[in-house]
Amino acid sequence: MIIQNRKFYSFFLCILILLISVAGCGGNGSSGDKGGNNDQVNGSDSTAPTIPQSLTATTSSSTQIDLSWDASADDVGVTGYNIYRCAGSCTPTTFLTTSTTNSYSDTGLAADTPYTYTVSAYDAAGNESGESDGVSGTTLASAVGDVYYVSPSGTASWTQCTDINTPCSFSTANVNAIAGDTVNFRAGTYSGTKLEPSNSGTAQNKITFQAYNGETVTINNVQSDDGALHLNGVDYTVIDGIIFDNNWRMAHIEGGSNYNEIKNCTFSNSVTGHKGGFYLYTLYATVQTANTHNWIHDNVMHNAGYITETCNDEGALIDIGTDAAYDDDLSGYNTFEDNILYYGSHHALSAKTKYNVIRNNFIHNEAGFPASSACEAALSVGPSGEYGNRVLAIYDDQDTGTPDTYVLIENNRLGEAGFPSDGNGAFNLVIGGGRVIVRYNTLYNSPDTNLYFRSSGMTGDDNRVYNNTFYRSGYNSSSRTSNGWTRRGVWVQANAEDNVMINNIIYDNINNNELYVDPTVVNFTNTNNWITSTGDPKFVDTDLSDSTSSTTPNLSLQSGSGAIDAGTYLTQANGSGGNSTTLVVDDALFFQDGTWGSSLSNIQADYIAIGTVSNTVQISSIDYSTNTITLASPITWSDNTSIWLYKDSSGNIVLRGSAPDIGAYEYEN
Repeated sequence: MIIQNRKFYSFFLCILILLISVAGCGGNGSSGDKGGNNDQVNGSDSTAPTIPQSLTATTSSSTQIDLSWDASADDVGVTGYNIYRCAGSCTPTTFLTTSTTNSYSDTGLAADTPYTYTVSAYDAAGNESGESDGVSGTTLASAVGDVYYVSPSGTASWTQCTDINTPCSFSTANVNAIAGDTVNFRAGTYSGTKLEPSNSGTAQNKITFQAYNGETVTINNVQSDDGALHLNGVDYTVIDGIIFDNNWRMAHIEGGSNYNEIKNCTFSNSVTGHKGGFYLYTLYATVQTANTHNWIHDNVMHNAGYITETCNDEGALIDIGTDAAYDDDLSGYNTFEDNILYYGSHHALSAKTKYNVIRNNFIHNEAGFPASSACEAALSVGPSGEYGNRVLAIYDDQDTGTPDTYVLIENNRLGEAGFPSDGNGAFNLVIGGGRVIVRYNTLYNSPDTNLYFRSSGMTGDDNRVYNNTFYRSGYNSSSRTSNGWTRRGVWVQANAEDNVMINNIIYDNINNNELYVDPTVVNFTNTNNWITSTGDPKFVDTDLSDSTSSTTPNLSLQSGSGAIDAGTYLTQANGSGGNSTTLVVDDALFFQDGTWGSSLSNIQADYIAIGTVSNTVQISSIDYSTNTITLASPITWSDNTSIWLYKDSSGNIVLRGSAPDIGAYEYEN
């Protein structure tokens, strides 16, 4: 029997419990009374579980919505969850189903239809909690479009290449694919023709260009400044699983290209010759030609740029935005995640625009470019006789007042900056912009400096750097003090002001030179950072023998580390709140509200803990100008209450135990 009315369902449970309770009375402890002291059987467990929190509804397809929520608590134990649903923007009154876990996939739904859900928890005694706040999700519209096939030797017309046996040419697909179409590339090498769609997809019906069924598809020998992948004024395309190898330029996204997804691709070049990288910008951009909400993930990119005969490091691997001379500080709100990058001549990755998210990447830039014997720094190159350079750089080239880059750098491995051909700064991370959040990253083995707050030209002001690990810098390189560069764990240059560093590990840097702040710097906050003199933080594995390894060094903490539960709060409440959603704090710049990055990617608003590590709530929005955080649900706190980060932008819990750990990795037993 399926019970459709939730009131009848609750009434039915109550009658059942009453009958069980009556049946268990009067046994006088006889051998037939198996539960003489069982509170649940006797009906004395009257405490309901807590109401499920943080219910989310994620659209999966035109017929499916996925639900998830935080687990409830109960004095005896939660048995399961009741799920209620209604179609439209409404209050759910119809019982849908139960789930024994804190997630459920609702299938068989109508396309392009909104649904609203609530969830309650129940225990073995039949006690049911109140219902969660309602959430809504809308299924996707029914897919339109056709599937087409191309091959290196394809000659069929566009109408004929819906048949896998009669593929058309690559250039035919470029011109004809429209919203909803999927273009399958058959195995082989496509030489001299760039992937350059003429048309845009839509939010519901993207245009997909993909390698068919895991086949190896390579585009090479494209001799064009446009790039082997050229998105120019097109939206909602998906590029999936294609190799772009040895082209004049890897890729260029420009001309107002938005909401494009590039995934599972390889962009590579030979180390010799003038090879351009992956560029996301429009020269002399306007609002109409800015490139926003692009999602670049799960790719491998390597070898771009070159070294001149006069030792200049020209070009880079990835650029998001351009410098002031070309006026594109508008191409923001992009997400760059889960990529592997290495070997860029001036840098591996730079971002010069606002509201980008850079997370979960592995980037290294050790010596990989051939050295010229004419270069002044030739004696300082790596053992292989090659050059490297910066790993990640954040710049604000349009800085004319308060810096406001607003970039999230989270959970990246940034290592092995190589010594550059011009001798100018082998840094793992350069911050030349403002209001950047840097958290839960590992930076290691730079021959110069792991983190550099820049002041010349582009100033690194008002940034928040917390819970990172900076390990071992300044080794394997000759000193550069003769031209102004020195070797340090962290370097705060003159005029880089109002920066805050909290709960970081800065360990094992040459000559114990962990943190250098220029004496003229104003308002630098250095709070609760673990340095070499604090003691051994007890990392799991400090092996640096393989610069290409994504697992070593493993700078997570051993069980006996003194850094566990040794972290302090990030900010405090400025005033009390009783069952309120408006929280004013001393400093809101530690947090983000889920509006940064591409809306195609799953950037979740931060969860914070207020007062105690278990009093948690998700952020709804942030007004940085007033340090006001609007919460997703009401909560209570006292004035000057401590506030920590509880979940990051991926929804990962980063606070366990009695307090946060120091460093990039929260210890989990």
